[in-house]
Amino acid sequence: MNQILESLLRIVKCEFNKIPDCRQVGKIAYEFSEVLYDNLLLYVQQYSSFRQFKKSYSLTQGIMKEGRIDISSSQQKSILDNVNSNLFRAIFRRLFNILQRDKVLEQYVYYDNAYLMLMDGSGYYSSSKVKCSKCLIRRDDNNINYQHHVLQLFIAHPNQDIIIPLMPEEISNNDGMTKQDCETNAAKRALKLFRKDHPKLKAILVGDGLYSEQPMIEEVIGLGMHFIFVAKPGDHKSMFEDIEGLRVIEGVQSYTIEQDGISHYYEWVNDIALNGNKNSKIVNYFSYKCSKDGKSHYKNSWVTDFAVNKGNIKLLARAGRGRWKCENEGFNSLKNQGYHIDHNYGHGNKNLAFNNYILNLLSFFLHKFCELKDKTFKKCYDKLGSKVLIWQKVRDYSEVMIFDSFAKIFEFMANPVPVRCGIPPPC
Repeated sequence: MNQILESLLRIVKCEFNKIPDCRQVGKIAYEFSEVLYDNLLLYVQQYSSFRQFKKSYSLTQGIMKEGRIDISSSQQKSILDNVNSNLFRAIFRRLFNILQRDKVLEQYVYYDNAYLMLMDGSGYYSSSKVKCSKCLIRRDDNNINYQHHVLQLFIAHPNQDIIIPLMPEEISNNDGMTKQDCETNAAKRALKLFRKDHPKLKAILVGDGLYSEQPMIEEVIGLGMHFIFVAKPGDHKSMFEDIEGLRVIEGVQSYTIEQDGISHYYEWVNDIALNGNKNSKIVNYFSYKCSKDGKSHYKNSWVTDFAVNKGNIKLLARAGRGRWKCENEGFNSLKNQGYHIDHNYGHGNKNLAFNNYILNLLSFFLHKFCELKDKTFKKCYDKLGSKVLIWQKVRDYSEVMIFDSFAKIFEFMANPVPVRCGIPPPC
């Protein structure tokens, strides 16, 4: 029986053991790794609140009790608040390396032996009252709003429904800083750290128009990565004026395909200045639009460092369009598919909010492992049609039955055994 989740949880707990304990000696009732592990189980089992999770302590048995500690949520939050968020990076790196070792990532190689790496920012906390030193401050008229945002990287492929999260970068203000942090600065930090974690990994960054500026592009190229960034006429007036001039003299190449009643139109220009500056970066431009019965269905344009031609433009455009997976398969799942990323599990004074996000994202990563490698988990999903329902049943079953592994819960869920007279079957 594949015990994928159990194996992964043991690996994560082992990594937790390597994180230095930030507590005072003599005031320790539980091992530091046990506190972190208990926090992780909250998210792995998709409890909607700390209160619900703690209440389940006396109800669950077997694997659902394993690793749990009888500590108050306030103590747990206080400990997590003081953990340096960067110390979780090694766990994401370890899990990613396991996927590489097991050749699972081979199906994610897209173009030029490189992976598509989606990059985007999102908010996960907002309040007009509760704040900490890391909060971003947004002013609207006379109102002040305190927020937490994150810059997230995902490995994805247009043919794969499952996306793989990488270590996030916090968009926040450090103590003593008055200047607001921004998404592009966080992206630059995240990419440098990514390259340090994965020095040889070939990546094609895919992002929106926020990143198609010269400083960001130079940063990406300097780190040995490729890019496909959205480029809109309003943001690149000089470049689009040059393109219009080339169009007059037939200097813009194009390619049209008619398929299933839909017209697909591609055009491209290689070696064009990104802006009107004297030292402008030279990039390659391409666009794609599709229409049916004369009505436009989609239109967008990008810049890239790949030389564009008729042979690769369909692949490049498909990669550019794949940016939506970051929102739909990533942030949307975290917000609406049982992870409750918008719920305030605790704000704290230092790192609690971001550490809660990291542990929640880590549980998302572990679940993706199950989808990729656990056949029984896949059977449960095919049967129930909802991953949210899977974890709801895991919580429900664990309150009335005893299982010694998650694998056996998934097996029972996929092939339930009738229970007579309230007596649970042997597990």
